[in-house]
Amino acid sequence: MKQKQSVNAQELGELTGYAKSTICIWLKNGVLSRNKAGKLDVADSIARIRSHEQQRKHEGKHPGPTAALRDRYLQKKIDLLDHQLAIARGSVHNKVACACSLTEARVAESRNLMALGDRLATRFPELGHRIKAACDEEVAAVLERLHSGKAYEVSEIQPHTTKGEQTV
Repeated sequence: MKQKQSVNAQELGELTGYAKSTICIWLKNGVLSRNKAGKLDVADSIARIRSHEQQRKHEGKHPGPTAALRDRYLQKKIDLLDHQLAIARGSVHNKVACACSLTEARVAESRNLMALGDRLATRFPELGHRIKAACDEEVAAVLERLHSGKAYEVSEIQPHTTKGEQTV
C-alpha cells in the first residue's frame, strides 16, 4: 500500500503516533509547515519532527534518576521516526533493525511507566509503599493490554517492502 504524500494534522498524528494537539502546537510554533494546498507533506513533516526530537534529546540533559531513561526513550522515538521517514521516502530499510528499535522503544516506555510508582512514593513517604504498589499494579495492567494488542485493534500485519525488495 502506497503512503499518502500530503496529509492533514489528524492523519500525520496517526501516522507518527503523536496527538493531533501536538501536531497543531508544532504548526503554530513553526516546527511544521503546510504546503500550498494547506496539507502537511509527510516526508518533510517527519524529518522536521525527527529534528525537533533530536534537539529535545540534546537540550534535555538534566541530572536525575530518570535522565538516562528519558534519553533512551527519545532515541527510540527518533529511531522510529527514521523508520517512518524511510517509508515516506520509499527508501529500503533494515527490517531486523526496525523490529529491534520498536522493541527497545516498548521497553523504554515500560521502564518510564514503571518508574512512576517510585517517583510518587518518594513524594509521599508516609503512603509511599501503598502508592507504589497501586501504581505498579495499574501500569502492569496497562502494559499487558498494550503488549497483547488488546488495547487497540490489529487486523493484519503487512510486511514492509519497497520497490525491488523481496519479503522473506
